Amino acid sequence: MNNVLLFISLFVLAAAQFGGANGYMWVSLLLVPISSIISWFVGRRQRNNDTIQKMQDTIDMLVKKNSELYAKIVEQNKMLTQQNEQITDLNKQLSEVRRENAELKTGQERISKENAGLKKQLDTIKKGK
Repeated sequence: MNNVLLFISLFVLAAAQFGGANGYMWVSLLLVPISSIISWFVGRRQRNNDTIQKMQDTIDMLVKKNSELYAKIVEQNKMLTQQNEQITDLNKQLSEVRRENAELKTGQERISKENAGLKKQLDTIKKGK
């Protein structure tokens, strides 16, 4: 950009020095398109900078949302881990209760058999009297 301004300045001086009055006319004729081109380049650069800034803002917003979602996922993972531990403990307790229940059923069957045997003996004793 600085090179373009330097070129234009040298061109204006050269045209004025070598062209006389006609030189200024040529300078004025060429100055309009050249200044338009310079303005276009400056505007293009500004547009590109604006676009880059908008992209950066979008990236920042996405990074922030991603961080928030990640924090939520980590929190949910902690909760699920705790719930999983509770379920594991409950499964252990359930297994213990099932084992105790099986033992009690076995004991109940044994006592029922003993009771039936005692009833037979009692019936036998009553018949024998």
